[in-house]
Amino acid sequence: MLNCNCIFWKSEVMKKEKGDCLNNISVIGTFLWCFLSFIIGILILVMLDIFVGINVQYDWLLSLTILLPFFTLVWRLKRKQILIEPICGDVRSFPNRRNWLKILSTEMLITVFSLAFIMALLFIFSNLFPDYMIDFINSISEVEQKGSILLHIITLSIIVPITEEFIFRGFLFRKWCEKYGLLAGAMLSSIIFSVLHLNYGIAGHFLFGIFMCFLYVSFNNLWVPIAVHALHNFVLSTTSYMLERSSDGGEINIEETLNEIALFGTVGGVIAIITLPIVIFILRKYYLAIRV
Repeated sequence: MLNCNCIFWKSEVMKKEKGDCLNNISVIGTFLWCFLSFIIGILILVMLDIFVGINVQYDWLLSLTILLPFFTLVWRLKRKQILIEPICGDVRSFPNRRNWLKILSTEMLITVFSLAFIMALLFIFSNLFPDYMIDFINSISEVEQKGSILLHIITLSIIVPITEEFIFRGFLFRKWCEKYGLLAGAMLSSIIFSVLHLNYGIAGHFLFGIFMCFLYVSFNNLWVPIAVHALHNFVLSTTSYMLERSSDGGEINIEETLNEIALFGTVGGVIAIITLPIVIFILRKYYLAIRV
C-alpha cells in the first residue's frame, strides 16, 4: 500500500470508482492501435512528399508521428469510458521550492550518468567495431540539419514530454502498477520507454523513466514529470543546437575523433561508475518514501 494522497493508487478504491480503472483496456490492443496510427502518419507524410511535392522536414515528421499515437490513446480511453482527469491527477499538487531543488538535482545527476554511459559505450564500440565506427563518424559529417530550430525545440520540449508522459507514465505505468505493483510497474514501463530511446542511451532513459514514475506517484500529478521531462529536453536540445552552431562545419578528422572518443569514453566510464550507485540510492529513497 502506498503512503500518499493518490486515490487511484489504492486498488480497492479504484475498483469502486467507475472510469478510474484501466483493467478493461488491453495494453497489446492499445499498442497496436497506436502503432497503426504511427504508420498512417508516416504514410501521409510520404504521400505528401511524392504526390504533392511537399518536402516534409524532420520536425514535422516527429510532431505528427508522436501526436497521432497520443490522440489514438485518448480515443481508446474515451471509448472504454475511462476518465482522463484521474490519470492527470491533482493539478494543484506541485512540489515546493525545496522539493524542486531535489528533483532537478536528481534529474541532472541522471543526465550526467546517461551522457557518461553513452561515451563509455562509444569507446567500447569503437574498439570492437572500428570500421563501423569510422563509417558512422563519416555519416555524421554528411548530415545537414534542416528545419526550424524553434519548431524543433517546441516539439522536443512541449509535444514530446506531454505525449510520452501520458503514454508511459499515465497509461502503461499506471496500468501495470495496478496489476503488478509499484516497483514492477515502474520497471516494466521504463524498460519499454528506454528501448524506444535506444539511440539516446538505454540505461539513462531507464533510470529517468523510473524517476518520472516515482514523481508521478509522489505528487499525484502527471504535470510534475511532464515539467521535469520538458526542462530536460529543452536543455539538451538547446545545448545540442549551440554546439552545432559553434562547430566550424568542416571535414571531420577521423583519427582525432577516435582519440577524443577514447579520452571521453574513459572519463565517461569513471563518471558512470561513480554516479550510478548515487542515482540508485536516491531512487531507492523516493521508492521507500511512497511506501508504507
